[in-house]
Amino acid sequence: MVTKSNNYQDMLNAIGRDIRNKNRRRIQRRAEIAKLKETLKHLKTKADYLEQQKQSYNDYVQACMSAMQDKSKKTYVAAYGINEARASRAQKM
Repeated sequence: MVTKSNNYQDMLNAIGRDIRNKNRRRIQRRAEIAKLKETLKHLKTKADYLEQQKQSYNDYVQACMSAMQDKSKKTYVAAYGINEARASRAQKM
């Protein structure tokens, strides 16, 4: 608490402490900014990696879906061909 009785010495001491600590706080802020920049760089790298993984997964799923569709078309054609062969045999009898 600042009082007139000590000629505002407490205020002067507080100002002196602030001046002394100013450089320490500046150095600390610079270190924090450097750490944050490094973290941001790592996060961007990880985001790129995860985006590539997502794209790879989507391509894989798309390939599987295409393969399943191709297989179902072949099965249908084969099944249709079998039924047609049976029908022609049945007509011959």
